[in-house]
Amino acid sequence: MPTTQLAAIIALIQAKQYDQAEAEASAEVAQFPEDGMLWKALGVAQRLQGKDSLFALQQSAMLLPTDAEAQFNLAIALQERGDLKAAVERYREAVVLLPAYAKAWNNLGNALAALGQHQDATQAYGSAIAIDPAFAEAHQNLAAALLDLGQGEAALVSAGRALSINPAYAKAHNVAGMAFRSLGRLIQATQQFAAAIKCDPNFAAAWNNHGMALLALGKLGAAIQALRQAVRVGPQLKEAADNLLFAMSYLGGAGSDSRLQTARAIATAYQPPKKFTTWRKRDDGARLRIGFVSGDLRSHSVTHFLSGVVRELQANHADCLELFAFQNNRIEDGVTARLREQFDHWHKIQSVDDAAAAKLIHDIGIDILVDLSGHTAGNRLGIFAQKPAPVQMMWLGDVASTGLPEIDYALVDGSVAPPETATQYSEKLWKMPHCFVCFGAPEFDLPVSPLPVLTNGHITFGSFNNLAKLSDFTVELWAKVLHAVPNSRLFLNTHQLKEKEICDDVAARFAARGIPADRLELKFLPTRQSSIQAYGSVDIALDPSPYNGGTTSAEALWMGVPVLTLAGDTLAGRLGVSYLNNVGLPDWIANSAEHYVDKAVALSADLASLAPLRANLRTQALASPLFNAKNFAADFTEAMQAMHQANS
Repeated sequence: MPTTQLAAIIALIQAKQYDQAEAEASAEVAQFPEDGMLWKALGVAQRLQGKDSLFALQQSAMLLPTDAEAQFNLAIALQERGDLKAAVERYREAVVLLPAYAKAWNNLGNALAALGQHQDATQAYGSAIAIDPAFAEAHQNLAAALLDLGQGEAALVSAGRALSINPAYAKAHNVAGMAFRSLGRLIQATQQFAAAIKCDPNFAAAWNNHGMALLALGKLGAAIQALRQAVRVGPQLKEAADNLLFAMSYLGGAGSDSRLQTARAIATAYQPPKKFTTWRKRDDGARLRIGFVSGDLRSHSVTHFLSGVVRELQANHADCLELFAFQNNRIEDGVTARLREQFDHWHKIQSVDDAAAAKLIHDIGIDILVDLSGHTAGNRLGIFAQKPAPVQMMWLGDVASTGLPEIDYALVDGSVAPPETATQYSEKLWKMPHCFVCFGAPEFDLPVSPLPVLTNGHITFGSFNNLAKLSDFTVELWAKVLHAVPNSRLFLNTHQLKEKEICDDVAARFAARGIPADRLELKFLPTRQSSIQAYGSVDIALDPSPYNGGTTSAEALWMGVPVLTLAGDTLAGRLGVSYLNNVGLPDWIANSAEHYVDKAVALSADLASLAPLRANLRTQALASPLFNAKNFAADFTEAMQAMHQANS
């Protein structure tokens, strides 16, 4: 064995002179091809330069079958190539050969976690920690795996242990922030994300997480600033770009030009080297194949609008349309199971890369491919960029343009998208004859309650929207309403309000505008049913601006609670206009902030009209285009046929 030469090569590696180490190791293995240690040194030198080291490390592992480090090095190379199952086998071999090999246990956990085997990963990390209790990386990795298992409190404990070992460990601060966020403790989450950024100013994931936590707190300006920084320091982090566009949707018309420019710029990152340019020729009389791509085929606001439509399409239009679902969500529930039964075909694509998923869609011969996500979480816009279907459309999941030139249409209606909004989209606006969405009535047995003011003697305004929609403009507007309607109260209910510090922050925002805390009711009702039932305490729902309510407004109308909206200048700011026009309540649409306040005063004072409206509104809503799935399905079918014909 050429020990002198091997020692010299190892010294070069330790001195980070990897290219020279590779050159000398290559020369030596040419003379001594049966020497596993030389092959190991060559492979390590290659891998540390980012070169293909697989062959050298395979030779090393074969020639040194009892060398745990040789198996470990090969496992790393396999993992870097994406061959996770083979990597797991090699890591397991390494820890069998050397049970006290903490790094191998830790890396085994990483590979298992990447395969989605989080429970097994926690056991591997636990073994690493048992061997080396001061192994901060293993504690951090264990925290991340526990978080993936939904064990937020346990994740906090592990992250805390990592930080007790290394207080400047940016990844541990980040995972602690994620754990706090999963537990609804958003203020502590932002503190941990900020700490991660302080430790590593170029930590794109921490900037991204910080931005989304700030958005959830209603701090839009700071959120957009953080997300822009995430994109700057991590241009490869697709999630940050998506989240930036999502946050910019909350800016309203003032930010629409900038948002579209940003969307178009980000869309260039989706562009694949090849796109489909030919598609199947549909036989005359054959059903149109409609594909729906979504990361939200579960209990989610998207499915509140999708499920009833799909059911009606199958019941009355199965001779025209053949429905395909392409599911990108890992979490499944009862809604997923019911939807699966409603579609003709169901394909899981969450573990399939964009190219393979696009090929699947193209090979099936989808005629119209529908994106139900936009730039929200779980999207697969990379599939749409490859143009696997001749016609592609966005609907439901996002309210603003994707920026992708490969998506041909956005499905809208005349109320939500007047002609002037066309400049906000890269897609062409395809207008439905009535409403562009159809809400499925909740399946709860909840009667409409009498008008609350008749019992408690004061008007109760309410909003159950996500706190991200509580813009400064909205707080100012609602404060003016409360000032203008004596003794009125405002009832806010959303998941962020389970944290006292956030309630205090919201109260302070209203206090700064002269509204004392005793005129606010701030709650978090943990279930959908309890939230919908709480509309029994609300006389009038207030729509936020410039981003209106969606699901919450439809639920309010179903509970007999009219919604007062301000007509905005983006689709997000005109959801209320579409809903109210379609339900037959155009008088509840204001055209300016002053008009909004005036309407709040007049409508809340007219109890003689408000009480019977409440009693009859559910019946009126259910008969309207907003809730009538049978009529919507007919309109949707006609739209799909016309869209296909226009592109044939």
